Amino acid sequence: MIRTRNFTASDTNWLVQIHNELYPDKRRTAVSLQRELERAVYARVLTIDDEIAGYTAVWPVPGLPDIVEIDGFVAPSRQRQGLGSRLLQQLTADFSDRSPLQLSWQTNSLETPGARFLQKHGFSLEHEEWLMELTDWRGLPPAAVPLQTLDRATAVTQFLRLYDASFSHTPWHQPFTPQEAAADLANAPDLYFLTPEETPIGFAWVRPSGKGAVEIEPMGIAREWQGRGYGRHLLLAVLQHLSWQNIHTVRMGVWAQNTAAVHLYQSVGFRRVASVFYLGMAVG
Repeated sequence: MIRTRNFTASDTNWLVQIHNELYPDKRRTAVSLQRELERAVYARVLTIDDEIAGYTAVWPVPGLPDIVEIDGFVAPSRQRQGLGSRLLQQLTADFSDRSPLQLSWQTNSLETPGARFLQKHGFSLEHEEWLMELTDWRGLPPAAVPLQTLDRATAVTQFLRLYDASFSHTPWHQPFTPQEAAADLANAPDLYFLTPEETPIGFAWVRPSGKGAVEIEPMGIAREWQGRGYGRHLLLAVLQHLSWQNIHTVRMGVWAQNTAAVHLYQSVGFRRVASVFYLGMAVG
């Protein structure tokens, strides 16, 4: 008998075995998978005669209440039997009585089995994000505008103001709540502010990303100051600070359609190393 039911912690060992069989290069532990599924707002498993054959789950996207991320899989031995379609139909039915909602799924290639399956079932490309990397920034000109770091409370307040001032008019605006920003900011000096006069006009959040590597995410200039070269000044100043800290790799993510940012990053030596594609479908 085929049925779906809510995920329970006792399902984790079965699911992690299936996951590691499907994705041997992205192996998970039972602990990490269970924690991830416990954060989900929706998690269902599909069973055949009480044996787990697949699952689907949904997570909220911070700052974007109308979008949720989905994930799921079907065991290799149970694929091509209509079970993936059944899980997806159950998910969309369970969310059909809610306010209009966008289901979102990310992939590194549009040619994976999962991507082809979702496109066949009504998902379409939302946007493409480029992952860019810089490993040598010797020879870049010195920063012309000084950076500033602030105490934790002031840094969070200024970040929230500048984030909205930089991105509220763009499709990549994903607002933070004060609680989210404060919880995310482990170290106040990780937030740099560009302050050519008395009030900061731009920011860059530097996050550790492995030994000797960091990610700058996000970085922005308030809209009224854009188009004057301050984004370049900010990036050069941050790179200068990072060179003093023995950082050898800097990574950034950017929407492919954000041509101004792409051009800026490429102009100082960043190169695209991967793409992430976001597929979406509206329900409700």
